[in-house]
Amino acid sequence: MRLLWLIGMVPSMGWAQATLTGRVVDEATRSPLPYCSIVDRTTRATTLSNEEGEFHIPIHSLADSIGFSCIGYAARALPAAAVNEARIISLVPSVTELRSLNVTPAQDALYDLVARCARAMRRAGSQRTKAFFELDTRMDEQPVETIEAFYNVDMTGTHITRLDLKHGRIGIAPVGDRFFVSLSATRTLALLDPCSASEHFPLSPLRWTNARRIRKHYRIVERASNGDDGSLLLHLSPRDSSGAYFSMDLWLDPNTAHPRSLTLFCWDCSSYPFRPLKPEDRIEHIDMRSNTTFNATTGAPEPEHMELDYTMAYRDTAGLRAVRTKGVMHFFDRGQPFILPFFRYDEEQHDYRKITFQPYDSGFWATAPTLVRTGRQERDRGFFAKHGYLTGSTVMPELKTHTFFESNYAWWSSQRRISLRTLPPPSWLATPQAKQRTATIAVNEVNLEAQLYLDVDTSSMGNRIFTATVFDGFRSYYRLTEQPITDAFLNIFFDLCEVERRQLDAALRSPGLDLAALRRLHVEATRRMERVTGTYLKEVSLGNDHAAMVRWNEHVRSALGIDNLALFKQQ
Repeated sequence: MRLLWLIGMVPSMGWAQATLTGRVVDEATRSPLPYCSIVDRTTRATTLSNEEGEFHIPIHSLADSIGFSCIGYAARALPAAAVNEARIISLVPSVTELRSLNVTPAQDALYDLVARCARAMRRAGSQRTKAFFELDTRMDEQPVETIEAFYNVDMTGTHITRLDLKHGRIGIAPVGDRFFVSLSATRTLALLDPCSASEHFPLSPLRWTNARRIRKHYRIVERASNGDDGSLLLHLSPRDSSGAYFSMDLWLDPNTAHPRSLTLFCWDCSSYPFRPLKPEDRIEHIDMRSNTTFNATTGAPEPEHMELDYTMAYRDTAGLRAVRTKGVMHFFDRGQPFILPFFRYDEEQHDYRKITFQPYDSGFWATAPTLVRTGRQERDRGFFAKHGYLTGSTVMPELKTHTFFESNYAWWSSQRRISLRTLPPPSWLATPQAKQRTATIAVNEVNLEAQLYLDVDTSSMGNRIFTATVFDGFRSYYRLTEQPITDAFLNIFFDLCEVERRQLDAALRSPGLDLAALRRLHVEATRRMERVTGTYLKEVSLGNDHAAMVRWNEHVRSALGIDNLALFKQQ
């Protein structure tokens, strides 16, 4: 089944909030400080400075206390009014460089400290948090990809156990006639757990909790101490130079052994999770670097943000290309996850397909706590809008011809109708459950399903609601020979779902509804839609009962002003 793709939206409601902006710099050199932690100590809102030290953060009032912290620098707190006036916030280095001291086997204290750190990270509990993910990819210095996305994240220590998409947007531009995309960038971050052994990455010193094992594989050098909080910087270099081990720079508290920041890096890695886009392509060389910064205000090693950078030499039919990717994931609002869209995704959908399927929600992005875009990122967005595709500013129909963007979902629109086209069987026929599901198809040659998409954000100012009607081409099928009436039959079905969506939307906007009430209304509307469409399908006999088709067509025309029988010349 192929759907003629639709894009349709219901206007979103949004509200403004005060935003504080500025730049964090080194007091001595005036150079920008990237990925410093900025927190409104009054509201607990958090953000990071970008690569150029710039930040913005929502505030309640100019009396709020704003805290700034960066590894290797003395923390600082200022009233929001002072930050607003100064705009440039300087931090003082608090690092004392130590004489490089190569640790001998008899000096076990630092190995014991790293082993304690590994054990402390394993004892860290589970948590759920919001996360903002940002990724940029360049090939031979041309921007080819940018991703911004928000997730709910389940974590145990530094191990990401689950990622659920809230909203995302992408920019993409071709190189020649090909797109180069990071289909599983967030999954790569999830796989990168420094405390676990993985076939996808080199080994980390924190893989072991025993000092003797760490000493067997690594040398330690004490590099610096932080006068602000007493933490130490340790450098661990692998004894094996094959690329199978990460080197590590580790800032940690010598008293609790909790990490403050850890950086893993590997040049010419022998293990990595990336695969060529085509069988004839190959990856000839990869350098990787990751950094995780931890929240120092809690009693457990909780990650505050993660970075992953990698550079690869990629060979395809056009020759050897240099590919550089940088991804950042910032965790915030711990214990206060997003309300995810009420929608049942097909289990095989990766984030690229979900993001390009989702409608662009301008209300959400107007208030979303993203990082400030750097000058280069702004130029890249202009490049994508002119030479490629950018969700939220240009429609992306051409991308549907590429398999990694294909989706069997369609939004309802009064301007465009949907139509069936012959396609190979849906992708789920290749799964282990195919035989069971194919048996169901044999019993019933036609199955039409739709979903009522609902996205909700709640605040003290009320509920922000977005609803839409979605034809579910993953669960729908039509195995009969198409007839002249088929398109009208299909679209009346879809329009009936839209009628129920409009009733739901009106009910959801009643004042004073809490989340439980919103969920209940959505469940009730879904059940009502299934009853109505079930009755329709039974009465019209796949469109063969003309009198029934006329009745249901009149119902849709009265509710939506759409005459499907006239449109498809079936009157």
